[in-house]
Amino acid sequence: MPAPFSLSEAEKICSRFQDLVGLKYNPDNALSGNIECVAVTPYDATNKQKFILYYLLLENYTQAEQSLNYRGLLFDVLVFSRNQNDELEHTDLSSWLFKNRPSFHSLIESSLKAENTITTSSNSYHQ
Repeated sequence: MPAPFSLSEAEKICSRFQDLVGLKYNPDNALSGNIECVAVTPYDATNKQKFILYYLLLENYTQAEQSLNYRGLLFDVLVFSRNQNDELEHTDLSSWLFKNRPSFHSLIESSLKAENTITTSSNSYHQ
């Protein structure tokens, strides 16, 4: 399930994993906090870092998204948490799943492949 994703793909993936909110971000680290947000972000490093900075400062996904005003076509999905020292922790969803929920990682990867096959097949049919 490696990024980049289209906005539609990223939104679907993000929606599927909202139930991660509240789970421990890093179960192996006693100082790790709970996941507070699973969010669609820009894929490119510059805009992704800007989004992360806005999220850190504003502490709100919607405000961070509006402040960035990203108009690109490539997206990623990130998992955010604050540790016990109130420091922001984040990683891409794919990496978090691979480390913490390997079975979900492979399930989503195969699901995306199936969706892409169906989309490709239906696009070929209509041409």
